[in-house]
Amino acid sequence: VAAIGASIVTAFSGVIAFLCLVSPHIARLVVGNNHRYLIPESMIVAAILLIAADSIGRFILSPITLPVGITLSLIGSPLLVCLLLKR
Repeated sequence: VAAIGASIVTAFSGVIAFLCLVSPHIARLVVGNNHRYLIPESMIVAAILLIAADSIGRFILSPITLPVGITLSLIGSPLLVCLLLKR
């Protein structure tokens, strides 16, 4: 039910919302389940992922700029599928 709800929200709001689905899972792998550290770490991971996706989108095809949503989905979707299959 949660995965279907998250996919519906992502479909309506766009791929940038996909960042909010992936970054807490990455932060949880690094920090653990302590929410005192998890919430700030999740914000930092989201910022790093967005900057990385934007940089990759700008430099992968130099004269053409790829939208950040495309590069973010290429980075985040395999990770989210891996996390879903792991659990």
